[in-house]
Amino acid sequence: PQAGLLGQTLAQVILTERAETWVNARRSETRRRILAAIANRLLQPAELPAVIAADPLPPLRWLLAQLDGGIALTQTGNLSRKFVQQSADRFGWDFSGLPRTEGELFDLHQLRRFAQDLGLARRSGRMLTLTAKGRRLLADPGSLWRAVAAGLLGDNHFAVFAGELFLALLLDADSVPDTQIKATVGQAVAEEGFRVSRTGELPDEHHIGWAVHETSNLCRALGLLAVGGDWRDRSSGLTGTGRATALAALRARATGPRTLPWP
Repeated sequence: PQAGLLGQTLAQVILTERAETWVNARRSETRRRILAAIANRLLQPAELPAVIAADPLPPLRWLLAQLDGGIALTQTGNLSRKFVQQSADRFGWDFSGLPRTEGELFDLHQLRRFAQDLGLARRSGRMLTLTAKGRRLLADPGSLWRAVAAGLLGDNHFAVFAGELFLALLLDADSVPDTQIKATVGQAVAEEGFRVSRTGELPDEHHIGWAVHETSNLCRALGLLAVGGDWRDRSSGLTGTGRATALAALRARATGPRTLPWP
């Protein structure tokens, strides 16, 4: 603690400055208002509820355990049909026939892609196997959770913008209608001045939906999201693990080091 900093440490001052920059770095007033409301909560590390800390991410840990012995791949690099069909019940498949491809079990596809993006799995010939990092984190659920939170929002500029708002909107709500989420994100996108590179026009409903779903689909696959309603009136809410993970993911965005020396 430094007397000249009103009892704060240098680290606290740096993290506060980073969070303030993160909140105010964009032009969108809608974004600034939503993120400013939660900024102070991001100055302290997020903690998992004690009852779930031992295994906060069962779907991902299950997949990593399967990868420990290697999973066969098709010629096009997808998970083998045999493995997909054996996994169908786990991912809620309730059609009469069995799935034929990995893409039909979309949550499984999301987990597989995310595991590779995080460097937990890699392709070796016609097999998908654990990396050394994946094996280490499989044995350490707490570290796996922190790695997932840090990588949850990815690195696509537009999808990160939408994903931050998606998580922030759900933090303190039991559930939020998907139409409301997309409308709020769409308003922020318009205020920010995003344009479609091909046409120069504002992103439409399709672009907004894609950007939001980059985060929401992954959250659902990881067991962080509870989805309610029917296809005409969907709503989304975070689970207990989801709230802690959202806080950790947003903290990583808010307080991480900048890649440029100016906002």
